[in-house]
Amino acid sequence: MSSDTVEFASQRVLITGAARGIGLAVAQDLAALGARLVIADLDGNGADAAAAAIRAAGGDAVGHRCDVSSDAEVASLAAAVQAQYGGIDLLVNNAVAHPLAPGRVDAIDLDRWTRALDINVLGYVRMLRAFVPGMIERGRGHVVITSSSLAILPNKATAQMLPYITSKGALLGLAYGLSYDLPPRGVGVTLFCPGLTSTREDGGTKIADLGFLDGVPKSVTQPATTKYAAGVLIAGLRSGSFLVCSQPGYAESIRAFAAQHLDPRGDFQ
Repeated sequence: MSSDTVEFASQRVLITGAARGIGLAVAQDLAALGARLVIADLDGNGADAAAAAIRAAGGDAVGHRCDVSSDAEVASLAAAVQAQYGGIDLLVNNAVAHPLAPGRVDAIDLDRWTRALDINVLGYVRMLRAFVPGMIERGRGHVVITSSSLAILPNKATAQMLPYITSKGALLGLAYGLSYDLPPRGVGVTLFCPGLTSTREDGGTKIADLGFLDGVPKSVTQPATTKYAAGVLIAGLRSGSFLVCSQPGYAESIRAFAAQHLDPRGDFQ
């Protein structure tokens, strides 16, 4: 596997948080492209069911329970994957804790901050420590760091999502640092920033239900499907892009955001 562009046939792919949502959609699409999937999720039964459905459709997948906030569970997953596959070629860090309302800074208890950072940031670090050394040893592989479009193009909803958006901002720094560290050693890095995405059959989102999107520009409040977000990520991996974002018009918005000195209260969406 190239460190710049990614193909998928026969590649060993591990996706965290893949029992549902974007992670599951990515797993399904990659399985259809011939990848061998390891679906890891805190919901072990959900991971097993997702893998079984992929196998029933003719794909190659196994499910594993894994709490990425647990050193022991990450180590157990790494040992199981090593025993079955001898390592992985593509690691998609996608697991997420998404604490929502109440989200104002004076109403957030420390446990919610700790949970968001332990899963969304240190969980990624645990997975990197478990699986990247094997990639470096082989001189090939690829890592996806899943942040959020809100980390690169914030809106007023972030005021109600402080632990989440803080953790997702930290992942920008992680991806930037990895982009200097890993490619010279044969391992590519992709920063994935999904836009608003619905994981529900009715096409809605919890943050809309809670009123967090009231007053937010309509251009960023229409949720995409998980299938769409997965397709954008896969296309970005194939093209070798560092930043992959599924929010429509994100590049133009980033330029407008930069022109106003990254002031999130301005009009750039």
